[in-house]
Formats: sequence, C-alpha cells, structure tokens
Amino acid sequence: MKGLLRKAYCYGNYFIEIVTLVKTALWYKCLFGHIGQKSKIFKPLRLINPQNVYIGDGVRIYKHSRIETIESWGKKKYTPKIKIGNNTSIEQRLHLTCASEVEIGENVVILADVMITDINHKYSEINKNVMLQDLDVKETRIGNHCFIGMGARIMAGSKLGDNCIVGANSVVIGEFQGYCVLAGSPAVIIKRYDFEKGVWRRTNKKGEFIEDVT
Repeated sequence: MKGLLRKAYCYGNYFIEIVTLVKTALWYKCLFGHIGQKSKIFKPLRLINPQNVYIGDGVRIYKHSRIETIESWGKKKYTPKIKIGNNTSIEQRLHLTCASEVEIGENVVILADVMITDINHKYSEINKNVMLQDLDVKETRIGNHCFIGMGARIMAGSKLGDNCIVGANSVVIGEFQGYCVLAGSPAVIIKRYDFEKGVWRRTNKKGEFIEDVT
C-alpha cells in the first residue's frame, strides 16, 4: 500500500511539473518580456507589469511569488527591467520589486521568503504617508552562482559579485566582491575564498583573512 501511495505521489508531482511547463510556455510567455526554454513559473501570488521581466532558460520560480515592475510613482515615470539568468532557481514567496534594473545572474539559488528590490521609500517629509512620497531608486545586481539564504533581504543598490553566499535572514546593503560569505543585519563579510589555498577562510568585516591555514 505504501509503495502505491509513493508512486501516486511521484506521478502527481510529475503531472504538476508538466502542467506548469506547458502553462509557462503558453500563458506566462505571452505576459512576460521573455521566458526561455524549459523555464517554469508555479502559480505566482501577484504580477504587475510582467512585460518588463526577462527570464532565461531553465529558470524555476516557485509558488506565491510577488513580482512587480513600477512604471510610474506619483508624477514620475520609470523604465524598469528585471533580468533573471539561465538555470536560476527561486523558492516560494519571493518578493521582487523594480523601478530601474534588477539583475539576477545564472545558476543562482534563492531560498524561500527572500526580498530583492531596487527601491527605497523616501521619508523626508514628516507627517506625510511614506507611500505618498518619492522613491529612491538604485540598480541592484546579483552575480552568477550566488546562494541567497532563506529570509534574506537584498536592498536597493546592492551589488553581489559571483559566487557570493548570503546567510539566512541577512540584510544586504552595499557592494561586495565575489567569492565571499555574508551574514548579519546589516550583512558583513565573514568568509572569503582563498584561491591560493583552495579553501574558504574566515575574515574580518573588511574581508581580510584572520586565520592561518596549514
């Protein structure tokens, strides 16, 4: 009996994968700016102006993602563009907003409940609803082969080089070189890859190695 249930479960998952692949190719491909071959979008929660989103081949975006490109805010007009590279996998409940440009590289893994944005809400005017004030817009980029842990926040203007690892619940603000591990709120470098020794090594906040490797 258990064997039959397992088989039914596997067949059910396979059926969902096939339906999602077909729906992405026939439906979402008409809505988005571009969707590459074998990409799959699983039942998003909300899509706003998806024609400004360009997705490569083999991308997977799981359920309940909220993807918004902002073409106007108040009296200002914007030309947003989101680019997601080949073979990137994004888990459930992504929150992605863009008014200028958000670029996610190839072979990136993004776990659940992650927020990525290129906007901040200004609050310069007191006694006025923040949502009625202007936006502060800065391009945001994530390099190739990065790993973004569960619950992380990639804030406006952040730039991550290739092969960056971001710890769970970290808040990334600023620019970081590739091949480093970031953690904390705000996130700081805690490890960096040593190409000479071929290992990841602990660092101080400036990315300087603080331990010897024998």
